[in-house]
Amino acid sequence: MTSLLLADIASLVASGLEAGSIPFDITYRQSATWTLRAGANALAGATTVTLAGAPSGFAGTATGDVFNAANQTLTVSNAVAPVAGVMAGITFAPALANPLSLNTQVVLRRTTTYTVRGFDEQASVFRTGQQLVQAGDWKVTLIGKGLAFVPLPGDQVTLRNGKVVTVISVGSDPAGAVYELQCR
Repeated sequence: MTSLLLADIASLVASGLEAGSIPFDITYRQSATWTLRAGANALAGATTVTLAGAPSGFAGTATGDVFNAANQTLTVSNAVAPVAGVMAGITFAPALANPLSLNTQVVLRRTTTYTVRGFDEQASVFRTGQQLVQAGDWKVTLIGKGLAFVPLPGDQVTLRNGKVVTVISVGSDPAGAVYELQCR
């Protein structure tokens, strides 16, 4: 009896799925930013800098981090852990075009890209008609098992069609087995 019921349920579910409703790889990008300050003066032409004001729990810079300083975007080429909130010897490229003054605010950004399994679908007419979502929004469902991160508003997702959308809101079941994202 139970196996017949399960077969009926499986048949109903399968009939309601569109072609392509099998989970596929989704590219998910999560960015984090930290506001630091120049811990020492750096001259034009410099390729190393000292940053200070690292918050508690910040593990340090990583290769590929990006920061803006002296009206220039710079890419970090080494990992430096903070000691008492100060990271000395951070190397970057290109070289500074202008000097960087002590205590100048510097925003460090790290973007991590993950490949995850899930589904995407354009928002239904019913949902947009109820003004729960906007026309053109997407629903992205991520399979939570094995995720190395928690999805957050502001993160970016590359859809099956190649379109990049931004996460607006995140919902999940209590076990974290599935995350539902509203994206636009």
